[in-house]
Amino acid sequence: MKTKESIYPLGVIKTANSLKISFFSKGAKEVSIALYYPTARDPFQIIPLRKETESLWHLELPLLPPETEYLFQVDGAFVLDPYAKALSTSSNWGDPFTPRCQLTFDHTFDWEGIKPPGYSLNDLIIYEMHVRGFTQSETSQVNCKGKFLGVIEKLPYLKNLGINAIELLPIHEFDETESPFIHPLTKEPLCNYWGYMTVSFFVPMKRYATNSERLTALTEFKTLIKECHRYGIEVILDVVYNHVSKKSPLPLIDKESYFILSETGEDTNYTGCGNTINGNSPASIDLILASLRYFVEECHVDGFRFDLAGALTRDATGAILKEPPLFEALAKESCFHKTKLFLEPWDAGGAFLLDHFPMENASLWNGNYKTDVRKFMKGELHNPTLFEEALLGAPSLCKEKSPNRYVHYITCHDGFTLRDLVSYQDKHNENNGEENRDGENYNFSFNCGLEGETFDPTIRERRLLEMLNFHLINLLSRGIPMVVMGDEVGLTHHGNNNAYCHDIEWNWMNWQEIETREGAILYAFVEKAIALRKELSHLFSNRPLKEKEVKVLRKE
Repeated sequence: MKTKESIYPLGVIKTANSLKISFFSKGAKEVSIALYYPTARDPFQIIPLRKETESLWHLELPLLPPETEYLFQVDGAFVLDPYAKALSTSSNWGDPFTPRCQLTFDHTFDWEGIKPPGYSLNDLIIYEMHVRGFTQSETSQVNCKGKFLGVIEKLPYLKNLGINAIELLPIHEFDETESPFIHPLTKEPLCNYWGYMTVSFFVPMKRYATNSERLTALTEFKTLIKECHRYGIEVILDVVYNHVSKKSPLPLIDKESYFILSETGEDTNYTGCGNTINGNSPASIDLILASLRYFVEECHVDGFRFDLAGALTRDATGAILKEPPLFEALAKESCFHKTKLFLEPWDAGGAFLLDHFPMENASLWNGNYKTDVRKFMKGELHNPTLFEEALLGAPSLCKEKSPNRYVHYITCHDGFTLRDLVSYQDKHNENNGEENRDGENYNFSFNCGLEGETFDPTIRERRLLEMLNFHLINLLSRGIPMVVMGDEVGLTHHGNNNAYCHDIEWNWMNWQEIETREGAILYAFVEKAIALRKELSHLFSNRPLKEKEVKVLRKE
């Protein structure tokens, strides 16, 4: 019998003369590897693994042809290798999704000696964006529309604006066809456009690559990071470790080891998407840390934003832990000591950990900031101290900690765009196929006198002023500011505040907006506000304000 140490790491690992194949499953009775040889006369072979410990299965094979593909077979069910570094998916958006794992070893990449910028937190200006949506529109006039390489073509635009960090919505492989809903008017299937249904924690999205060759997605993703660093822009990934895709073949089949289950063994829903992962089980910790380590060491990623991180503080019963083992393990790993960590400190099950998150070196999304600023601008904030808190970097929450413990924002991907925030009193999500039941009901928006788009010059001017004020407040508040793709030119989603399921022109960046009067004014204003923030950088240092300084600013 082999030891645990000799079996790890999990997945398919190449040695000098063989392949080490390792798989985790505590409950399986039989585990095999199914090999596919696309160019061979006999393209299919199943070889059993040997159970070496209570939960580890292992096999060593001679080196295989590089075109070999594989799946694991667990008690008759075919599943993906959770640690696979490539999948046989298409590079064409919307193609059928039936992946197998691909062998990838000895991948070399020329970083040309370009180093990450290494900004301090108080210097960051974050721009949240969707890779496909940023350049998919014909108005982008790039060569590689909707791809990693297309983003590179627009880096001068971001650099000129003053952005020095981009936060990418999920780029881990996902199935964009995974949606149960139908557009009520066109009767066409809707899609998983945002990508918050992860299929693999290691594989960059192939539909963001220019072709389906085995290493293209990884190479072009690395190229994007290298070119961002060349422009002085850091790259942050929005990562979803709280749940996985429900489609077959599932990457995680050992449910008791990887998921939070009910007393009757059913999936739990602390994420709003079901299928909640137990991020604090030993198996999940190993998988999540290995994924993070891969993107830091192999891909030079600068940071991560953990989607619904509140769910990752729960144990196998769903109870919230004060000291989650996952975050303790993450804090101890030296390779993450320079990595920026941003946490969404809540989940869909009611966890809300804004003022006591169990990770001292992480920055938290401050949802209170968004709500309080919106209420203030609408005239509904009855306690002005809350608005002062927002501007000053939440000193009552920070106390002796840095204001850069918090990321503040007026809008994010989830909710109204800035233009819609001042144009719609109510959400208009009818085209999502859920009879307008989805999306946030309490937006604290104000339509300035008329619902929706209008040619009335008085209303349009008021909306423009409101947007300028929102930008100024956001960019001159202490803490880490985040701007959302398109808000700098006034992008509209026509009142849809949950646009996760639409791969459509109005959900893409419209590059002609900057040529309009309002778009040009907005862009120039954001550019100047960012420049002013940088010029007055001493006001936005990571030093927490002393009580007497707060009193002076409040004129007490």
